[in-house]
Amino acid sequence: MTDKAIGDLTEITSIGDDDYLVVETATGNSRKIKKSNVGVAGRVAPTFVQKGTLRGDGTISLPAAPTPGNLMVLVMAGFNATSLTSGYMPAGFTPVVTYSSNANNAVAAAVRRVQSGDTGSYAMSTSDNQAAVIYEFEDAVGVYGTGGGVMSGAFSGNNFTFIGQQSPYGVSDILLGAFTHDTTPTWSITAEPGLTVDYATPADGQNHTSIFFRYDEAFDGTLAGSLSGSPVQPASGVFAVVGAPG
Repeated sequence: MTDKAIGDLTEITSIGDDDYLVVETATGNSRKIKKSNVGVAGRVAPTFVQKGTLRGDGTISLPAAPTPGNLMVLVMAGFNATSLTSGYMPAGFTPVVTYSSNANNAVAAAVRRVQSGDTGSYAMSTSDNQAAVIYEFEDAVGVYGTGGGVMSGAFSGNNFTFIGQQSPYGVSDILLGAFTHDTTPTWSITAEPGLTVDYATPADGQNHTSIFFRYDEAFDGTLAGSLSGSPVQPASGVFAVVGAPG
């Protein structure tokens, strides 16, 4: 097979992790490099390792002890901005950003870099009702808010259509999100490529039901779903897990 010059190749606008980049060497020959072996925008793609969930008070736990150097991300939702970050959040975590729809409903994220001896289990309790998901990521430099707050404009009746933005820091970053509202109706999200629902609080009769999800570059950007009853001051929050420098 005869090598082609770069100028003779057909140009495309996007590639997947299993596709190849073609480069031209100094001698004029072309060679291929798998995209997954190349840092995107100077960063590598973060990798999801494991997660644990919690409704209300109790202990949130990863299935296995996390690896030192990895990043733990705690996403919390429910009542309220103050309770989530000053009461519900365990010691040793650093709050990143909180989004609220009103004084009663909020979504927040916090982080902890895994240290030697960390078990991945943390007691959490505060007033009223909350829920949380704890994640472990490899090759993640940090977590940054991409948007959130009042979500009522996304609803038509009990149904919602939510625009999930991609990360401004790298196309291979992973986005974490959560929705919550003030009363007992429960959440559901329509399945689609690139989107994973990590936890939906059950129909337990408690206020501040929530749903937690994540998506990657395969997600089309539009998330649809519904509540089992009328929304009351719904709130959203989305956070980018950003890959480490390549």
